Amino acid sequence: MEILAEFSPEEFNAFYDKAVLLLSNGLKIDGFREGKIPKEIATQRLGEEKILTQAAEMAVHDGYEKIISESKIEPISRPEIGIKKLAKSNPFVFSVKVATMPDVVLPDYKKIAAEVGIKTAIISSKDIEESLKWLQKSRGKFTAKNGPAEKGDFVAIEYWLSGLNDFFGSNNQKDNFILGEGGLFPGLEDSLAGMTAGGEKDKIQISIPENHPLRKFGKNVEVKVRVVSVQKAEFPEINDQFALSLGNFKDLDSLKKELEKGILLDKNQEEVIAARSEIVEKISKESVCEIPLPLIDSQQKKMLERMKADIQNSLKMSYDDYLEKTGKTEKDILTAILPQAERSVKNSLVLREIGKKENIAVSEKEIEEEVNKTLKRYSSQEEFEKKVGLDKMIEYVREYLWTEKVFKSIKNLT
Repeated sequence: MEILAEFSPEEFNAFYDKAVLLLSNGLKIDGFREGKIPKEIATQRLGEEKILTQAAEMAVHDGYEKIISESKIEPISRPEIGIKKLAKSNPFVFSVKVATMPDVVLPDYKKIAAEVGIKTAIISSKDIEESLKWLQKSRGKFTAKNGPAEKGDFVAIEYWLSGLNDFFGSNNQKDNFILGEGGLFPGLEDSLAGMTAGGEKDKIQISIPENHPLRKFGKNVEVKVRVVSVQKAEFPEINDQFALSLGNFKDLDSLKKELEKGILLDKNQEEVIAARSEIVEKISKESVCEIPLPLIDSQQKKMLERMKADIQNSLKMSYDDYLEKTGKTEKDILTAILPQAERSVKNSLVLREIGKKENIAVSEKEIEEEVNKTLKRYSSQEEFEKKVGLDKMIEYVREYLWTEKVFKSIKNLT
C-alpha cells in the first residue's frame, strides 16, 4: 500500500522551527550563551539543508503515526518513505509505502466446522501394556557388568556408519538401549550380543529400513561399533505390589484403570487437534486473501530456524555441514518449505479474521490466572525465569487462550 501525505506551508514551518531549536542545542557561537542563540544566526550557522532534513524527519514521524491511526491500517513491514517535495514555506509532501494486513473474505466457517466430526479415541490392551512397561523401566536398577552382553542388558555404544562417510564424516554416533528390544538398526543389534565393555567390531553389514531418515543416503552400509558399557538391567515385576509402590493404587487393576483414563485423555486431545487442523484447512481453502510477502518471509525464517535446531539435535552436525554434505543451498531449502509457509500464514490470517468477527479478546486477568497455574509447576520464580521466562510465557498464554476461544466460537471442540 502506498499513501501520499501532505503538510501545509504553515504546518511544515512549525517543524522547521522545531528543527532549528533541536539542532541549535549544544551549538557554540562566540558572543552568545549556549541555548540563547538567535534563530536567524543559528539558521545561518546550521545551513538550510541540514535544517530541512531534520524538519522532514520530524514531519514524517508525526505524519506516519497519524496515517496509521486515522486509516486504521495494520503495517507488517518497515515503511519506505519517499520525499516528494521539500522546501521552506512550501507544502511538504511525502509518500509512505508499507505492507499491511490483507483483507480476508471468509466462507460460512461455522457450517464448514459443523461438517467436521471428531473421531472416537480407541484404546487397546497394547496401549496399556506399553504404559506399564514404561513405568517398569523407569523403576529399573542398573549395575555394571564385566561379562558379555546378552538380551535384556542395557548397553551404551559408539558407532561409525562408514557407508555414509560423505554425510557424517568421521563423527561417531552414540546410542544406548536394552539389547534385544529393537532399539537399533536390524543386524547391528544382533552383532552386539556377546561383546564386552570396550570391545570393538568393524565391517558389520546392515540395511537401513525404508522408513528411516538415512535411507535416502543408501540402502546398505558398513558399520564399526564400540561397546562403551554393559549394565545388567533389573526391573520390578508388574503385579499388585508394583502398583502399590507407585502411590495411591490398591492393586494392578486400579493402576490399569488410571492409565486407561490418562491414555484416553491424551488420545481424545489428539483427535481434537486433528479435527481443528482439518477445520482450519477447509475454511482456509475456501477463503480469499492475498498473502503478504513479509509474512511469508517471516514464517520461512521461523521454519528454517526450527530445521537448524533439528539438524543439530538429530544429526549432530552444524547447519553449514548439512548443506555441504547434502549439496543443498539455503535457497533450495527455502524454496522447498515455501508452500508450507504460505499455507501456515494463510491459516493464521483466517483464524485472525474469525477472531475479529467473533470479537474474541483475552483479558489480563485470564492471562494472569493461566500463568499462575504454570508457575506452580516450578519450585521457584527464579527457576521459572531461567527455564521459561515470564515475558515469553505471557505471550504464549495470550496466544493459547485466544486460539482456544476462537475454536470454541467456531465449534466447541475441547
